[in-house]
Amino acid sequence: MLYIISLPCRITASEGGHVVLVIGSSGMIGRAVSKLLLDEGFVVHGVDKREGVISDANYIHHRSLESVPPTSRVYMLAGYPCPRYYLENPFSTIENSTALLFEVIRYAYTNKARLLFTSSSEVYSDTMSLMTEDAIGDIDLEHPRACYKELKRFSEVVIHNARREYGIETRIVRIFNTYGKSHEDDTRIVPMIINSILHKKRLIIYGDGLQKRSFCHVDDTTRGILTVMESNIEEPVNIGNPYEVYSVKQLVSLFELISGVKINVEYVNDDAMIGPMVRIPDIRRAQSLGWQPSISIESGIRKVINAYTCCDVSTVDRKKG
Repeated sequence: MLYIISLPCRITASEGGHVVLVIGSSGMIGRAVSKLLLDEGFVVHGVDKREGVISDANYIHHRSLESVPPTSRVYMLAGYPCPRYYLENPFSTIENSTALLFEVIRYAYTNKARLLFTSSSEVYSDTMSLMTEDAIGDIDLEHPRACYKELKRFSEVVIHNARREYGIETRIVRIFNTYGKSHEDDTRIVPMIINSILHKKRLIIYGDGLQKRSFCHVDDTTRGILTVMESNIEEPVNIGNPYEVYSVKQLVSLFELISGVKINVEYVNDDAMIGPMVRIPDIRRAQSLGWQPSISIESGIRKVINAYTCCDVSTVDRKKG
């Protein structure tokens, strides 16, 4: 039992209307969301184990929720999206994520704050290609990735029922493959490519490289998250870019072309790391809210390379070479 009814009295949103909370504020998406909110004039309280990522007079860092004052909006962005981590720590991933989620729900209830939860495209079946919010398919509970996939499904159930039973305002976004500047131990494909380019390391690709993903730049994803937060929609909303769909091999080639660096690739057969062959979002629900991705894969790759190297590659022509 959650025992929410024993918590302190709520405050009104107007009392903390320009103060928001971002949980996971030092991650790739959390950092981008925090910076956009700061640019829009909000005071941002960030909760994350990593410190020193954001430097702004209106950003207050916390290592736990205990010291966070009342806020009007809660962005729950913390998680373990890197496959290598959750495959090596499946139980811990479930245990830690679930404990934090219930703590966040208690905080949102206490402060009458609207809560946005970032779910994942992993909730969908691996057999699906175009993924719509109201048809998610089946998951093999014995599969190694089920620890993350079912965790996200369970978390959505928790969010929905917190709204139904306790009246918490909730929003859910399902994030598809998002890329941008990330932390150095991120084992997703774009950070791994960047690491190979910067340090001339061999790039490990799991499978044959033909699996396709839709790649959405973090700036577009961030705009989508804020759009959903301020909408009236309570159902899950896909946020991704269905117009920029490439195989992993094609993505590597684009990075090589734009960076001018030849990448040494090794293909490894690891079923748990490969994931589904196709992952493309249906974004009609997000489009109905006025959101649309606008950053092309070429522009996005240049942004990422610039962010890591501080070198301007904006003039590189994809058609050359």
